[in-house]
Amino acid sequence: MKKFIDELCEPSWFYDDMVGRACGVFTTGGGHGNVGGGCEMAQLSMLANLAAMGCVMVPFPKCTRGFDVAGMHWGPHIRVTSDDMTPLQPHELPEEALDAVYHHGAAICRIAEALKRRALDGQLFDAGGRFPSREVLSVRSDHDGDAGAQGSRR
Repeated sequence: MKKFIDELCEPSWFYDDMVGRACGVFTTGGGHGNVGGGCEMAQLSMLANLAAMGCVMVPFPKCTRGFDVAGMHWGPHIRVTSDDMTPLQPHELPEEALDAVYHHGAAICRIAEALKRRALDGQLFDAGGRFPSREVLSVRSDHDGDAGAQGSRR
């Protein structure tokens, strides 16, 4: 994971390549317990890195198919060892867990497509102090007009 962050994520962070792009995480592993050793920390570490790059993070809600077998709210996890720590073969992995990973990936794709359709001027976030487009400013001024006597909603 460190190599992935150092060699791929750091350059993307430096050049803002990932700003406004959809992302999500999943883990595989073994370890003691029903989820697997360290998967929570691995997912949190990766999400923190993706947030620093400006990604739009897609969670893994409990209503997702397969969540009861492979779910954590950050992303799915598939345990790849049996209770006695023997590695599982691909055909031995729980179908529900594979379903969870599939549906999480599909959700990330749907969010990515929605972000692509909704992007204004090719940017979802401020980049280098650029001024917002007139369309964004008009939406904001309409929104501020609703505040009335309450003042700004900042």
